[in-house]
Amino acid sequence: MKIVAVIFKSLLIIVIGFVGYLYFSTLLPNTEEMREFYSNRQNEFETENLKIITDLKAGQPINSKGNKEIGYLYVQAILKPSISIKYYTHRRGFGVGAFGTGVAYLENPPHRIYSSLEDMDNDYKSTDGFVGFGTLSPNWYYFRWNTD
Repeated sequence: MKIVAVIFKSLLIIVIGFVGYLYFSTLLPNTEEMREFYSNRQNEFETENLKIITDLKAGQPINSKGNKEIGYLYVQAILKPSISIKYYTHRRGFGVGAFGTGVAYLENPPHRIYSSLEDMDNDYKSTDGFVGFGTLSPNWYYFRWNTD
């Protein structure tokens, strides 16, 4: 009976450790960290963006898979009515419980621009399918999203 209790406690410690590791190793960046993330990769994002825009205008499919060198998990791009490209850079959760941050190139600014990622918290937590944007540089924005 004691061996079963020891095995159970060991498994419980391993599971709690794994969950703790996942939680703390996948924290989303704050506004300053997102600005720094973009700033350190700005040239790479701009180069990739030009390639995607060229492919979109030529009617060619884009590679929506991630790019570890630049630092995004996947990309979503739309040509019409205006160019909108979202690079999903940080993610937590899975399935319909997923949420994260990213960098976006938008030809037209979003209807609402938040002053920071932290400023999005109330809307983010109360809206299913939320996407909010803040300014990085002309036509470039950081964004927070969720799929709840």
